[in-house]
Amino acid sequence: LAGQPNAQLVKLQLHPNDWYVRQARQILQHRAAQQRPMQAVHRQLLQIYRDNPDVTRRLRAMWALHVTGGTSTDWLLEQLNDEEEHVRCWSVRLLVEDPRVPGRVVTALAERAGKDDSGLVLCYLASALQRLPAGQCWPIARQLVAREEFSSDRVLPMMIWYGVEKAVGSNAEEGVTLAITARQSQVRRYISRRLGEDLERNQQAVNRLVMVLPTLAT
Repeated sequence: LAGQPNAQLVKLQLHPNDWYVRQARQILQHRAAQQRPMQAVHRQLLQIYRDNPDVTRRLRAMWALHVTGGTSTDWLLEQLNDEEEHVRCWSVRLLVEDPRVPGRVVTALAERAGKDDSGLVLCYLASALQRLPAGQCWPIARQLVAREEFSSDRVLPMMIWYGVEKAVGSNAEEGVTLAITARQSQVRRYISRRLGEDLERNQQAVNRLVMVLPTLAT
């Protein structure tokens, strides 16, 4: 495969055997890293992404575009509105791949967390919290914990908790606010336990939480 031209490697993104797909994508990635021209590759991959009805082929094109430098923050933000939930999931994942996440990306992810009806997309957003600096996770987390329709979900509340645990430990007041607004009792319970583990440092925040907890639904 290493001797194949770029156009043939792009076509292999449609191959039924995923081994060929992965190998071709890796070769394209190496060529891009060597600063070889990728404009034609990007055009061909974009055509697959836009025109192919199979979401698996669209995702292959997206991944190949990303590893060859064919995606941008603006483009990925646009894909957050795609009708396919798996495309939206991977848009979230790729947007937080770089540890320096722009504020406008956090804003867009928070907006998506408040309105997306896919539990899978919400789990990807909750997972993204772990990749963000503690101070950036709150807008997304506030939208996620407000999704009462997922309060009995087996996965999402735990994913949210894993995403905010570090942030709660570093900012007790924000943690209390999140617990108060949370519509998932699991999230509220874990935040309360986390703050109680360091009661001396978090006494004021815990007192505030204790005053409010009796008024909250279980």
